[in-house]
Amino acid sequence: MRRRLWGVATISMVALAVACAPPTVPPPVVTTEWPGTVTQGRTIGTTGTEWGGLDHNDDWLVRSRAGVDGTLTAAETVLTPRTGPGVGDLGAPVVLSPTYYSHPLYQSPLVSRPYLGTHLLLAGGDGVTAANRIFVEQGGTWTVGGTYALNPNREVVVAFSDSYLVTRDSAASADLLQVHPIDVTGGVVTVGPAVSVSLPASWSDYLRIDGELAGDTLVVAGSDPIRPGAETAVAVADLSDPTVTALTQVWTGGDLVLTSFDLDVDGSVTRAAVGVEASQGSGTVGRVMILSPTGSGPWATTAVLTPPAGLPDIGHGTYFGRQVALDDGLLVTLARFVARPSPASTGTSNVGVLGAYRLVGGAWQLEASMTPAPDVITTPETSRLPAALDVAGTVVRVEISGTDQGAPPAPIFAESWMFGS
Repeated sequence: MRRRLWGVATISMVALAVACAPPTVPPPVVTTEWPGTVTQGRTIGTTGTEWGGLDHNDDWLVRSRAGVDGTLTAAETVLTPRTGPGVGDLGAPVVLSPTYYSHPLYQSPLVSRPYLGTHLLLAGGDGVTAANRIFVEQGGTWTVGGTYALNPNREVVVAFSDSYLVTRDSAASADLLQVHPIDVTGGVVTVGPAVSVSLPASWSDYLRIDGELAGDTLVVAGSDPIRPGAETAVAVADLSDPTVTALTQVWTGGDLVLTSFDLDVDGSVTRAAVGVEASQGSGTVGRVMILSPTGSGPWATTAVLTPPAGLPDIGHGTYFGRQVALDDGLLVTLARFVARPSPASTGTSNVGVLGAYRLVGGAWQLEASMTPAPDVITTPETSRLPAALDVAGTVVRVEISGTDQGAPPAPIFAESWMFGS
């Protein structure tokens, strides 16, 4: 996400298509580079510039970013209408300002990224009240339709759509998700009372849980990156069934640490991409697991993507899969880390390179790389890693964050890049 999820019919877990597992073979060395442009420019703040996040639906792209005034609280949320499938098929941006949130270190009760449904958007507050705003789109115009205040310091958003807001409130119970039904009438959004849905028994101490909604189906992935031997797992629940009180675990990945998660629904086919880290020797190596339902039972691992062989990578596979986005047979992930010359100096910058994988004939093939190149700046940068990633059809967006070298306080920057046809 990033997500063609919203506005789809309730998914029958029996009717979901089963994908055949392709053979695991090393991908060919691919040197093709997708063209990219800086679409939103660079934001620099000496006290902090933080990314917020990215999302999309069939009609809109959205991004948010904090630090637009050189602080960690003021943010902007930008919506861009999609007029077609390509990079050039975009309308005039719509800026929702101000949308405030605080850095997670300050234990903010406000969401730090946008969640986009079909006609609803969950974003930050207005700087006055400690509540997140829910915007409603009517005829291309976005207005505030309602609010939702998270429990300070403890409650986080797991998933959001036009029909549900799913949160996890650790202060109430780390074993439960809270599912709030959403009603929209005449442009007014009402978030209903929560219905508790239990996490699988082994998930109570999972520190990280990511979720997506596909119609009435909630899919969540979780892991505990601290507990030795902890598994990464995936669980599902049909929220349209009033008798459902717990998620059903459908996949476990052994001793793996969850790093990223995305879900795509393409017609009758559902696929999940799960980025994980596994121990290898004295370090770790990343991989991306592609999962699909097999009816009402466990989900199958239909493919395992590993760091591309034969390409430069000073990270030695550690960063592979730390960001992943999946949409309509195109998967983009953080693939490797390379050293690139900085145009305005004799130094170098360490740059995260994205890899694009296309599903062809049942197999995922590495198609191209995408490299957000260093800007023309006076000093080299210490690192440029994707902070958020989104795929919408043939449009790939990435938020880059990093720190320039130099005397303290070193400038902290954020950039938005766009790739595609």
